[in-house]
Amino acid sequence: PDKTELAIIPFAGGQPAKFFNGAPLANINLGLRWTVDGKAIIYRDQRVGLWRQAIEGGAPTRIQGLPSEKIYGFRPSRDGKLFAYTLGAEIRDVVLINSVN
Repeated sequence: PDKTELAIIPFAGGQPAKFFNGAPLANINLGLRWTVDGKAIIYRDQRVGLWRQAIEGGAPTRIQGLPSEKIYGFRPSRDGKLFAYTLGAEIRDVVLINSVN
């Protein structure tokens, strides 16, 4: 249950062409993007990292040089020269309300 597996499925359907083990804490529900050259997939983990999985195989690698805040959205530019992302911190507060009769 703590493992994410990625699969490449032909557009026409059928059996998956390849399987990959996802990075630790991978969260593909928050975005999965092809690189501009089509040679890899980029996705997010549940903490702060973006990961690159090469289609040729091998282990996923964490993309270096990004801030330590949580990345929410990301997308490379069409020419592959720029990379946009949104980041932030989660703040959670708990409030206890007592009703007085």
